[in-house]
Amino acid sequence: MLKSHYSPSVKVRFGDIVEMLDAVEDKESTGVISFLKRYPQIPESNQQALAPDGNMLTAAQNLFSALRNMDRPSIKLLLVEEVPDYGLGKAINDRLRRASVD
Repeated sequence: MLKSHYSPSVKVRFGDIVEMLDAVEDKESTGVISFLKRYPQIPESNQQALAPDGNMLTAAQNLFSALRNMDRPSIKLLLVEEVPDYGLGKAINDRLRRASVD
């Protein structure tokens, strides 16, 4: 296995978005990839929910396009959260962890 996979050029942090948001000062240039939740502190255009329908297959299908969509000059930091860690979720979390490796 490779240590990393596709990684956006923007800095990626993987973890609990609520906790990470508390430490972020510049929310206007922060992006969020979540499983299904939206965060009012972050501009709507800087957010993408992998599975607004709560379906893990939808999340898997949207994963790489979400990473690419959030990899843009206006976003300086990308926060990604762990999806439910079972079935396809294990693979999704693995890819998100790899994207966040510095």
